[in-house]
Amino acid sequence: MSCGCCGLRAPKDVYSGVVTNTLAEPITATASYRKVDGTVDNVTVTIPAGASHEFVQRTYDEGTCSFTYVISKMVIAGAKNVEAEAPFPGVNSPVKGYKWNVDGTHAEPHLTMSI
Repeated sequence: MSCGCCGLRAPKDVYSGVVTNTLAEPITATASYRKVDGTVDNVTVTIPAGASHEFVQRTYDEGTCSFTYVISKMVIAGAKNVEAEAPFPGVNSPVKGYKWNVDGTHAEPHLTMSI
């Protein structure tokens, strides 16, 4: 999506999302939240079998400005690690509530993504 007047494109950013674990075993999910300056804060959680976890939108202040972190990477650790980096599939403008679904088997997990 671009602006018709100046040709600028909307950022393909993900601000928040949900990881759903459909496996029969727990997984560990790590979301990398990136600041405007490029520094990254990693948030890691364990998601039980058949459960979900929401990685919420996070903001931070610098001086008088407020910024939103961007989720730039998702790593799923189980028997085998799978990961995805931004830009995530289907994202054409800023998104809240992105979906990462972990399926397959614990030995061969798959990560599917959608808006």
